[in-house]
Amino acid sequence: RIFLFLNLQKYKYQSLRLLYYLLLKPLSYMPLWLLYGLANGIYFIIYKVLGYRKQVVWANLSNSFPDMPEAERQALMRRFYRHMSELMVETLWCFSLSEKRLQKSLQVKNPELLDKYYEQGRSVVLVLGHYGSWEFVLAGLNYFVRHRVATIYIPLTSKTLDRAFHRMRLRFGAEMISKKDFAANMQAGSMEPRAIIFGADQSPSISKNIYWTEFLNQETAVALGVEKYAKKYDMPVLFTWLHKRARGRYEVEFELITDRPQDEPPGTITEKHVRLMEKQIRQRPELWMWSHRRWKKKREVAG
Repeated sequence: RIFLFLNLQKYKYQSLRLLYYLLLKPLSYMPLWLLYGLANGIYFIIYKVLGYRKQVVWANLSNSFPDMPEAERQALMRRFYRHMSELMVETLWCFSLSEKRLQKSLQVKNPELLDKYYEQGRSVVLVLGHYGSWEFVLAGLNYFVRHRVATIYIPLTSKTLDRAFHRMRLRFGAEMISKKDFAANMQAGSMEPRAIIFGADQSPSISKNIYWTEFLNQETAVALGVEKYAKKYDMPVLFTWLHKRARGRYEVEFELITDRPQDEPPGTITEKHVRLMEKQIRQRPELWMWSHRRWKKKREVAG
């Protein structure tokens, strides 16, 4: 059985490798307008045919917007699946993204907000959600700011896809730091100011170091990583707004949460970035990743 399992895993990884090099990589060189035609087909398959995670999406929308009429919620769900289909081809496009195309697709409204911290030699924390086309930010933000951009990540099981995403995000000088190596990496690179991107809208993977709050009308567990590391290394915390201006065109805007994290009471930084995340989602809810099982962790009842 072990031998069979290992063989199946081997064929799985080989299939993913072939898929990437024979299909995904060549497709990434296509014009974005042409890829959006492909997105229409993806939408039909994942929404109409497969119904990919429809129950999860519907439950999340129903619990988050209980007062929204059902017809409006159905329309929102369709818009979300449209967005997810376009997100897939935009991410694919990023595999071969050039500097010229990047400048047309991503703009930063106020990069100067980070400048004084760079001049002080201080690294900063950028809070980013799974909202809009976040891969544009991960791949291209380093081009627009003076800090060296670093992303905290969990390696993918497929080595081929993991390397592909690495190359995509490293093309413009960003840095990838695995979650388990973060503390050691911070010490080793302490002389170089970084803008460290934290994804702060997923369900925590562990049961300790959790902050409970209400988020989108539901009791929600939030990881304390942003607050913990900001205080430990005295890093200013900024929320990263991502505005979709048109198909394939996004604008980043930074908003300062605090530049004195060690003076903030426990939970305050976390509460602030959760409220900003919620505000962003409510502005254009179809751009958030509703297919995630965000509320799978429930608070344990004592006794």
